[in-house]
Amino acid sequence: MEQFLPVNFQVRYNMTIRKNLCLPLFFLAIRLIAQVAPSGKYVEVGMGLAATNYSGDIAEAHVEFAQANLGGNLFVRYQLLPFVLLRGQLFAGKIAGDDRNSPTHTGRNFRFSTFLLEPSGLLEFALGTYQFDPPSGRGSIFFAPYLFAGLGALFSRARVEYYGDPARRDYFVRTPIPEAGKERHTLLVTPFGGGLRAIFNERLAFALEANARPAHSDILDGVSQNANPAEGDWFYTLGLSCAYILNGPFAVRSRKL
Repeated sequence: MEQFLPVNFQVRYNMTIRKNLCLPLFFLAIRLIAQVAPSGKYVEVGMGLAATNYSGDIAEAHVEFAQANLGGNLFVRYQLLPFVLLRGQLFAGKIAGDDRNSPTHTGRNFRFSTFLLEPSGLLEFALGTYQFDPPSGRGSIFFAPYLFAGLGALFSRARVEYYGDPARRDYFVRTPIPEAGKERHTLLVTPFGGGLRAIFNERLAFALEANARPAHSDILDGVSQNANPAEGDWFYTLGLSCAYILNGPFAVRSRKL
């Protein structure tokens, strides 16, 4: 039946199906993990908000702040070892790029935007836990810097266009866009980065985190042969999150500050 539906309807339909499947599976996994977690192994659930950015064919090698967008995530974190944590995460957000923001590509006139949906699994490695006892005596605050790396699947929908002089279109658009003949792609990503967690009242955890994701593809932005096919696309997030420890309290060997 799907072959008789309009393309735009098919895109919306398939993205809705993915979201409707991912969310119930995510919450089911949280419930199961909390139930089977051994004594002394804590489980966190949380959510976050992040600024997103991108580098690739419609951007310089570095991040353009004018191309920042927003994204968010839901996650569950499980303590495998005292300083090794496993995180399952579902991220959704938007990235975009415009040659207008590039000092070297302003005359080419490409732009794109992409909605992203990314389920991933990450291993976090805490670089120690440090305990701070405020003078107010209202409870210790624990700080834990960490590094992480993992693996994920990225579902993207790139909408790319040439908005320059029609008379010069054939000069810049040598391959029809979006390239590969479609907007939707499923890509492998390998997220990595670092952050700092702060745990309050042994139950509530806040984190500041930077995350880089190579897409291992040059088609994330819908442009490859028309630009630089030798360079892959990346996207980045910088965000804040809040989590609650379900089976706490938080109890990890720490050093006092």
